Amino acid sequence: MRKDFALCFNEKYVPYACVTLKSIAEHAKDGDDVRVHILSDYISERNKKRLECYCLNNIKQVRVNCEFHIIDSQLDDEILELPPQTLIWTKLAWYRILLPDLLGQDVRRVLYLDCDVYVNDDLDSLFAMDMDKSIAACLDTEAYKDETYERLGYESRYRYVCSGVLLMNLDRWREKRIAEKLLDFARSNAGRIKYPDQDAINVVCKDDKIILPPKYGVIVQFFRFKEFINEHLSEMKELMLSPKIIHFSGYQPWYYFKDKSMHSHLWWKTFRSLRAFPKVYAMYVFYFFFYWLKRLLIAFGFIKPESKYCMLGWYYNHPRIRYDEVMKNINSLKEKVI
Repeated sequence: MRKDFALCFNEKYVPYACVTLKSIAEHAKDGDDVRVHILSDYISERNKKRLECYCLNNIKQVRVNCEFHIIDSQLDDEILELPPQTLIWTKLAWYRILLPDLLGQDVRRVLYLDCDVYVNDDLDSLFAMDMDKSIAACLDTEAYKDETYERLGYESRYRYVCSGVLLMNLDRWREKRIAEKLLDFARSNAGRIKYPDQDAINVVCKDDKIILPPKYGVIVQFFRFKEFINEHLSEMKELMLSPKIIHFSGYQPWYYFKDKSMHSHLWWKTFRSLRAFPKVYAMYVFYFFFYWLKRLLIAFGFIKPESKYCMLGWYYNHPRIRYDEVMKNINSLKEKVI
């Protein structure tokens, strides 16, 4: 089966993209035709070889082709000319909307993935699904907040999806000129935008999207989210034991103070198999000591948790996500239903 994937990143994110790409290759089936499209403003030749070598060419019986699309200055300038409020994240977040124009007409659908995503399945069912909408994606945490719909001005019945795992119907994007509409929305509604490209995608495609089951992009934070657990009670065990795609949004394993997910071991197993990027290990150790130094300084009253010296203080309050703790929440919610 042909499977087209796309990622947008630069030199800084190469180590993490390697894990995402290798997770794709590790779970592909014999005979699959996997094509990976990488959009970037710059990737060195050394890292291009790493991406091809470490992630793709070591899986036997799977045909994997890696294509690099370096964004030219004209397209890059068009993104950079967006209002400042729409560029609070990296400009690379907007590159995904360029996929319909940059990829050939033979690419009719593509699965876009953020670099903090881990693929845990061959995804045959996802690529084989009927798709008569522009996008298919899983719900985001913002989907459970009334202010999200008030801010963006559309009804909550349309829901709000996460653009970090985004199945794109490129034929429909080209036909309906979706990319142009997204840019127009960003230019005209900069004051309403909180999550730049994601907000734009949700508004423009509010009634032109498929809500995927959470197993195709479960966000780690959802395991602490009672509203989500309540809505997906029957699926929770599958999401904990065998999700098809894991999105480590807010819980990136390569940071010590965010390495709190029950699925982190999958990411680390694949990363260690790369036998590369020692700086990632060094950063992890640095944050280990930095984190505990901050905790000690807070415990002894030298600094306040909310002070500017408390790095990303709100993450300190995120508990480690454990199977048994999630099961307690599930059982308590089931008892209320009964």
